Amino acid sequence: HWQFTTRWLPGETPARHFGIFPKALGQVLEALRVEEMRLTFSQGEWDTASWGTPLEPGPAGLELWAVLSDSEVDSAYGAESTWRRLTRSLAGLSCSSLESLDEQAVSQPLKTFGITEREGLTNRTVRYGQLNSEASCTENLTPWLKLLPCRSQAGLARLIAPAAVFKGAFHSFSVHYRRDCSQDSSGRPCPVELVLSLTSVAGSVAHGTGALRALVGETAKDITATACPVATSSRVIIETAAEAGGDADATTFGTSCDD
Repeated sequence: HWQFTTRWLPGETPARHFGIFPKALGQVLEALRVEEMRLTFSQGEWDTASWGTPLEPGPAGLELWAVLSDSEVDSAYGAESTWRRLTRSLAGLSCSSLESLDEQAVSQPLKTFGITEREGLTNRTVRYGQLNSEASCTENLTPWLKLLPCRSQAGLARLIAPAAVFKGAFHSFSVHYRRDCSQDSSGRPCPVELVLSLTSVAGSVAHGTGALRALVGETAKDITATACPVATSSRVIIETAAEAGGDADATTFGTSCDD
């Protein structure tokens, strides 16, 4: 499991300078005043009995949910138009079929995500869409890697081997954006957080065999993972079979960046 976290405090004119935050995504979310958003690609079946509870639960295919701010929902565009603009923009950024989400594939949940119980997000509009038939491939993973400050050129992301990810028994990668305005009462821009997660189960690991190389590719021994210059911390956590309560080892890679 890989997790990369980027925190950013927008300035008064965020479109002018995004720092390490991915500008292509930031411009869309700022323009549409999105409070929170999660986009997930998953393929394969998670074996809960053998692997335990998934770290990032999600249905097979493509899943998108978003919390829209009151100011945007009440604008001339309205909630439906804002949702359509968001799906079309994310479809282009992720090379996916999000623009094909129609009324039959979209719902308006609220309690499902606990929005009513979270301070600062009351009376928000929520949209949830799902495409079970969407198959993920390298065309979707490459844009995901480009959202990282160092992409796949440095840091722990350099160890990600797309071929190994898609050959596995299961994989899931997501983009989770959140604006935290719960403790901001000064009128200044709220800090935002972007979490990129990738979970991959190699075929050999799924059957209780194999090694770390099965997760990062056969060429991992020839790759030197240099630190990403803008990362404040990088961690590799290896959980043994005894600690995980299963038959296979669990490995977590994580990077945190602050701007």
